[in-house]
Amino acid sequence: MLRITDTPNILTHVQLIRTFNTRTQSDTADPQLYGVAAAKNGEIVVVDRRNRKVKVYSPLGQLIREFGAHGKQKLHYPRAVTILVNGNIAVADYHARSIFVWTPLGEPITAIRGLVEEPHGVAGDIQGNIIASDVRSKCVYIYDVNSESVLNTISTIRDSEEPTLPRYVTVSRLNSDVIVSDELGDCVQVFTHQGKHRYSYHNEEIKEPSGVCTSDHGNIFIADLYKNRIHLVTPTGEFQQFIVTGDDGLNHPSDVDIDRDGNMVVSESGGDIKIFKYIKDYVPPEIRSLGDEFMKIYNEACQSGTRSVFRERIMLVGDHGVGKTHLAKKLSGEEYNQDKHGTTNGIERSELEVLHSTNWAKVSSSSATQSFTEEVGRVVAEKYDTVRRSTETASSSEECIYTRTGSEFTERETQGRGEIMRPTDSELKLADGNNVAADMVETPAEHHVPGEEAASTTIWDGIPREVQWSTIKHSTITDRAEDHVQLSFWDFGGERVFYTTHQTFLTRRAVYILVFDLTKDFPKESVDFWLNSIHTHTSGSGESDCPPVIIVCTHKDLVLGDGESKQASINAYFEEIQNRLEGKAYHCHVYHRYFSIDNTSPDDPEFSELRDAILKLSREQPYWGEKRPIRWLQLQSVLEEEQRCRVCIPYINILEHASKTWREDTNADEVTAFLEFHHALGDLVFFNEPQLRSLVVLNPQWLIDAFKSVITVEKYEKQHRQMSKFWEVLKNEGILMGELIDFCWESNAVLKENKALLLCQMARFDIICPMAKSETTPAIKFLVPSLLPLSKTAMPLTEHDTPILVFRGKDKFLPSGIFTRVIARCYNKWELHLDAYSDRCNFIVNEDQNDILVIEKEEHSIALRISRSEHSHATSYNNVRVYVEGSLHEIIKTYSPHLELECCIRVNGKEKEVSAEDILVRPSVVIGASRVDTRPYRVWFNKQEEQSGPHASQSASPCNTRPIKRQLTETISDQELYTVAKLLGSEWEHLAVCLGSKFEEIQRWKSENPHSVINQITSMLVQWRQQTVMESHRESLISALGTVERRDIAETLEESVSTTKR
Repeated sequence: MLRITDTPNILTHVQLIRTFNTRTQSDTADPQLYGVAAAKNGEIVVVDRRNRKVKVYSPLGQLIREFGAHGKQKLHYPRAVTILVNGNIAVADYHARSIFVWTPLGEPITAIRGLVEEPHGVAGDIQGNIIASDVRSKCVYIYDVNSESVLNTISTIRDSEEPTLPRYVTVSRLNSDVIVSDELGDCVQVFTHQGKHRYSYHNEEIKEPSGVCTSDHGNIFIADLYKNRIHLVTPTGEFQQFIVTGDDGLNHPSDVDIDRDGNMVVSESGGDIKIFKYIKDYVPPEIRSLGDEFMKIYNEACQSGTRSVFRERIMLVGDHGVGKTHLAKKLSGEEYNQDKHGTTNGIERSELEVLHSTNWAKVSSSSATQSFTEEVGRVVAEKYDTVRRSTETASSSEECIYTRTGSEFTERETQGRGEIMRPTDSELKLADGNNVAADMVETPAEHHVPGEEAASTTIWDGIPREVQWSTIKHSTITDRAEDHVQLSFWDFGGERVFYTTHQTFLTRRAVYILVFDLTKDFPKESVDFWLNSIHTHTSGSGESDCPPVIIVCTHKDLVLGDGESKQASINAYFEEIQNRLEGKAYHCHVYHRYFSIDNTSPDDPEFSELRDAILKLSREQPYWGEKRPIRWLQLQSVLEEEQRCRVCIPYINILEHASKTWREDTNADEVTAFLEFHHALGDLVFFNEPQLRSLVVLNPQWLIDAFKSVITVEKYEKQHRQMSKFWEVLKNEGILMGELIDFCWESNAVLKENKALLLCQMARFDIICPMAKSETTPAIKFLVPSLLPLSKTAMPLTEHDTPILVFRGKDKFLPSGIFTRVIARCYNKWELHLDAYSDRCNFIVNEDQNDILVIEKEEHSIALRISRSEHSHATSYNNVRVYVEGSLHEIIKTYSPHLELECCIRVNGKEKEVSAEDILVRPSVVIGASRVDTRPYRVWFNKQEEQSGPHASQSASPCNTRPIKRQLTETISDQELYTVAKLLGSEWEHLAVCLGSKFEEIQRWKSENPHSVINQITSMLVQWRQQTVMESHRESLISALGTVERRDIAETLEESVSTTKR
């Protein structure tokens, strides 16, 4: 299910990828097509008014079946067709005054009469209701098939002087709006599902609009019958473009739909079906961010087949003790035990399976495997059906359908072995009695097991028997509806000590549930903290800028008062939430409906409505139904099986699994792309870095459990008094001793065996920092920034200190984890001076140990200053700023992509903050009643040789960076810039900051070149070269490359100039 969201995804020129005529051997006249519908299994269904039939075609255009010309549901004047949510086919018959419904195989189900007088359009909504337009009454009716009643009537008459004629109708896949083409009004009218008129789309050139449909993200497509074109309109009614016109070969389009691959299927009144590709190949944003090479690998993997994935992650967040765990258990139907589940340490995960939107149950590993087996069976069957139909001659009979004997297939088990057997040949047959199994494939050997030598080569070689069974079972049922939805619940612990790890797993691919306790005072700070955290830590990439947040308030049963007064209190609480949201950047995330829950009641109706909201929002996300390569799903299934017995696996073993699974020589780059993708999704942990790539963590929960086992101080301190001195050091100083790690992990063989890798992973997440050994302290120990104590005294300003440089978060918010991660980065570069605190750290930034960088955490900002002694030498403050600013940029890019920082200087001590831009551009600024010279405050931005003012000095040395040749003044050629661009990796953004680029410029280069990292880097380098003095090109670039630890590229530039001189 492909979702289209942005106009840039539209191809410049659509591609006609297939066309076929719908005339069949049994037709008595040339077809006249009035409607088309694309099924989820790829089949294309049309209604032929002239021959009074429904015709079903394969994706390749071969006739599969036709019906409706005879029988009790004989068609008279079919005008429109739709595929209902359960796969059934509904047709509006104008003369019969009926809505006819058939099974996907063409078996009659019902004829709905008396609903409309002259039906023209028909559609279905996600609840399974039928929506029909009536040209006589000028109304649209929403009909409940189960209760056989009209749920709502929508009048299309907006003005008594404006005639209307509702023809085709569709339901928006985005928000369930009802969209009607109005022939007499020459417009398209859009209504809410409740009947409120939203707007009318008018275009001065449109005439008698015909069929309408929507994409999964709400874009509207309108068939303009007499102008030979398709209009593309946004969900809010703005015209975008004529997506297909007569110049593309379009001729009198009567109806339009979007197929499962995201292609546009158009029926022409003359009898042709034309399928256009109008959007670029979909590649998940996680793959796009890796660059062109990985996108190519992904697209090549898709060539072997893709499958839709219906899976959502549900994140429960909120303060400690508000009832998140109880709520999670309640939603999944599990029992809640206060003693067992009372407090969540870290993050707890559980998997749920949703069947038909009503039955939610915890997933077992066996059911996950069974699901994949079923999926592969469907795919193999689909592939077979496509090949078989392409070789068949169109049948001349009125109906040719496949049937099953019995209401359901049964799975028989071999006695004593539990092996799933394939159905007998008699269980699957054609309507005329021909044997399907024999006609379809060569039957596998009776006892063939994968890995054994087969007597003869067949298409079953290497395919597990369970998949063989599923293939035959699904050979005529290739539809893949949302009958197997999985929800992954992540219950985040509310203790603040875990917030650093939380930020690692916050993702845009999720629906969030923010939980509050109705019995406690309204938590203004918690509302801001959690919603700001979600907003800043979830990336948008243009497809989902606002992952949804559902607000749930617990302990409804403990709210004081009777029925009315209790509800009034709850409403007042909701009103406080709403007031808090107004005007905030994070407001866009919050779902409009708030829920009040009684976790102790088995009959609280709010749970059913909450489940519905979760599924509704999940279906609206751009990745819902995302197509993924079949081969990747196969490898994912293998790794899920591995996860049952181990938490991590060597990279080389995954290469071996891929080779066996894909039955070909393994492409290591494809395996790396697969791992990078699933790392971005949070399914596993994989860093494609030399020191970390050797081992892949299959279960991220393992990292969380390992971390919480050594930071949950109070829990373990009381249990293990013999280690109390180490617990005290951790609690009071934020220092984790190696002895304590060994003790905590001694009883866990996996943690003990993989200790070195685990510590590297935790350091990679900035959770811990290795502390240097010395002769006096040879023990292994780590700094844990999130556990550092608060400072008790302030570090006063002195006359020798630099001005204070401030990085403050916009909207008065800075995630708590940002400061601890900056501390970790600084600790990895400079030596710590004195003790470290959670709100202040001091680092020695020069070799003489005279200059101390003081970095302090404030409410919404990070403040920097360099404290200097009387006799210290000048330090390159610019290099310090560049390193810290570059580190901030990398942290924000990785963890908080929506966070915006402002760089300021505090003038006259702490009196006033002035933007860095004003300090650099203006000669002076007005502070209060006086004018202040800005030159002394530019020391953070001046290079050593350019410094002036009270903080300048004639002597200077780079701050703790590797020595770089200074005599290089030659300019840099285009070829050298391109070489640098090819060699650089993710650190290019840090380099851009070092070269003086702004965050906004970096974002512009990325948006202008979304699919090519090399082009992004090249654009940055070219602009930098244009804005830099020619004589300092090479010198500046080499210096910056040293700062970002890419000395290898710097040496390439040095060697280049040396070669030139020779």
